[in-house]
Amino acid sequence: MILCYLAGVFSLFLSVHLQVAAQAALFAANEYEGGSEEAAAVFAADPKFLLADFLGVLLLVGGGTLYKVIRLRKSDGDGVARRCGGRLLRAGNASPREARLVNIAEEMALASGAPVPNVYLLPNEPSINAMTAGLTPSTSVIAVTQGALDYLSRDELQGLVAHEFSHILNRDTRLNTRLIGILFGLDLIARVGQSLLFIGAGKETPMPGESRNPRVRFKFFVVLFRLLTWPFFVFGLFLAVFGWGGHLFADIIRAAVSRQREYLADAAAVQYTRNPDGIAGALKKSGSRVGTRIRALGAAEFPHLFFGNIFGKGFFARLFDTHPDLILRIRQIDPSFQGDFPKNLRKT
Repeated sequence: MILCYLAGVFSLFLSVHLQVAAQAALFAANEYEGGSEEAAAVFAADPKFLLADFLGVLLLVGGGTLYKVIRLRKSDGDGVARRCGGRLLRAGNASPREARLVNIAEEMALASGAPVPNVYLLPNEPSINAMTAGLTPSTSVIAVTQGALDYLSRDELQGLVAHEFSHILNRDTRLNTRLIGILFGLDLIARVGQSLLFIGAGKETPMPGESRNPRVRFKFFVVLFRLLTWPFFVFGLFLAVFGWGGHLFADIIRAAVSRQREYLADAAAVQYTRNPDGIAGALKKSGSRVGTRIRALGAAEFPHLFFGNIFGKGFFARLFDTHPDLILRIRQIDPSFQGDFPKNLRKT
């Protein structure tokens, strides 16, 4: 993990240094007979540029990490849940399904000996997933998607919540939450670039002139908005490519740390509930068409905190999976499982 982190820092340094050398060469090309290519080579080998760029990258990574660590200490698990679009549930004003979730969390707290955490609902997520975050058991939170409430039976939902309680008791949440801060600096450039890409594409906020009623559109304002946001898109693309190396190694570290703890959490869910069919059923349903994908943009920073892979299916989703293969997880609990996931789910 340390080697991966150092490789990520070096890749950022290399990207920054080559870009700075190229930009400096464009301004000084007339002073060199070979033009901009010779100037770029001179600047790239200049020890002053090497040292300045290296210190700049260290300042960027260290500053980003320090900023995120301070923010996490202030907001802790609640801040992470809200970043993913979570809404805090309270027993007094909850719907019957939401009240059932709060009740299950209280039951699992008694069964596991942990404090009752704040329970959040991710109301805009139709998939089956859940997450937990927090630096200590007393400040940890659990968040469950709307799809999990809709499609899981009480036993299955109990198994899902018990899985998250295992992460709290085994201090996985502490490790994973700290990991967010440590990797934030490494991931910072690419994340800023992605945000600007979404703004430039008009995805971050509704575009002026676009109404939910398709018959009411003002095309002039739509075109004007596209022209104004085009520079954001170009600059965002530049930053996303610029910080790709750091983002790549941050994803490798997240995935490697997360995969090691999922089997333990699944086994602990059986221990707490005394019902292997609960967690096994939740895992099987998460392999259906409903899936485990999370839509919230903020969740892309926390894939290792979730019950299942938040990026959906496909080759690129599997390339940096933060979770073991779903079939292997189910077979640890139900050895007779042949990989036949349910196709169409009905709401409970």
